[in-house]
Amino acid sequence: MRKYVCIRALNLRDAKLGLANQNATIVRSNVEQVDPAFRNLVYGLEAQGLKNKIDECPLFCFLVEDKKGIDFSQFNEVEVSFPMEWFESAKSTVRHLTGLAYCEATSELANGLELKDQNRKVIYQRPKAV
Repeated sequence: MRKYVCIRALNLRDAKLGLANQNATIVRSNVEQVDPAFRNLVYGLEAQGLKNKIDECPLFCFLVEDKKGIDFSQFNEVEVSFPMEWFESAKSTVRHLTGLAYCEATSELANGLELKDQNRKVIYQRPKAV
């Protein structure tokens, strides 16, 4: 199953190691840099209160594939996780829009996602090399 996962880590290397330790294959990293709709969704999460950093851990966004359901959210480091199919379907409903209308519509996709407490401690532990 392919899913999007946004996690907190000290750096990209640690984020990738953490996913590898959960037997997840990274399909694409830095999704928010290559997919405008995903970037707008992150802006929507920021409008809901998503912090840039918690405990010195910035957010890293990935498209991953694994055999599990959407259970990544059980981990404290994971801010949000959702199926790729849901996101692609939601994007297709607003694909005809342009400019500001497209930006707003894709940003509003964040309204259906629940953020974790942004005042929590991440209690970060460096992942071990696989």
